[in-house]
Amino acid sequence: MIRISALAIVSGISLAASAQAADLPNRKAPALAPPAFTWTGFYVGANAGYAFGSYKTTGYNIVAILPGRQPHTSGGLFGAQAGYNYQIGQVVIGAEADFDFANVKGSYAQAVLGNPNALNVSGKLNNIGTLKARLGYAFNNVLVFATGGYAFGSMKSAYTLSIPAPPIVSSGSATKTVSGYTLGAGVEYALTNNWIIKADYQFISFGNKNFNGGNVPVINSAAASNFKSVTNEIRLGVNYKF
Repeated sequence: MIRISALAIVSGISLAASAQAADLPNRKAPALAPPAFTWTGFYVGANAGYAFGSYKTTGYNIVAILPGRQPHTSGGLFGAQAGYNYQIGQVVIGAEADFDFANVKGSYAQAVLGNPNALNVSGKLNNIGTLKARLGYAFNNVLVFATGGYAFGSMKSAYTLSIPAPPIVSSGSATKTVSGYTLGAGVEYALTNNWIIKADYQFISFGNKNFNGGNVPVINSAAASNFKSVTNEIRLGVNYKF
C-alpha cells in the first residue's frame, strides 16, 4: 500500500509538471523571413545576339536613272553594358549604356546600261551603341522593362562597278559615323542577389548619311548615294549587380 501510494504521488507530480510546462509561452525564436530582392544598384555585364534589318540606299547617281534599293541585312553581335537601377515599390527606373561589335551586313546587284549585275552595293554595321533610360516593373526577382534613347554606330558603304563596253571598272568605299534612336523591351531574372540573366529586344533607326565613293572614270560621274540603316537586335546577356 505504501509503495502504491508513493507511485501515485510521483505520477501526479509528473502530470502536473507536464501540464504546467504546456501552459508556458513558447520561448523559441521565430524563423526570420528572407529579405526581398532589390533591383537598386549599379551593374555591369556582357551580351551577345543576332541583328537583322535593312540597308536603304536612295539612288546612286553614277547613272541618273538608277533607283534606290533596300536590301536586307543580318549578322551577329557581342558586347557589354553597364547601368544603374533604383527601385521604388515595384517600379524600377534606371539608365544603361551598351556597346556591341557587329557584323551586320547586306548587299545587292543592279544592272547598269544593259549590263546585268554591273553595280554591286554593300553596307555593313561595324558597331552599335546606345544610351537609354529604363522603366520597369518588378515581381520580386523578375523585372520586365522598356527602354528608349540615343543610338550611334559605325557603318561602311561600298560599291563596285564593272561594265565591259565601254570598259568601266570602278570601286569605292567610305565609313561613316551614324546616329539615331532606339526603342526596346526585355526581361531580367535575378539568380542570386548579384547575378542576373537577361533577354532583350532593341529597334534601332539611324539617320540618313551621304556616301561619296569618288569619281567613276569614262562616264565622269560621282559614285554617291544616300543611305539609312534600320536594325532589330535580339540579345541574351548576364549582369553582375553590386
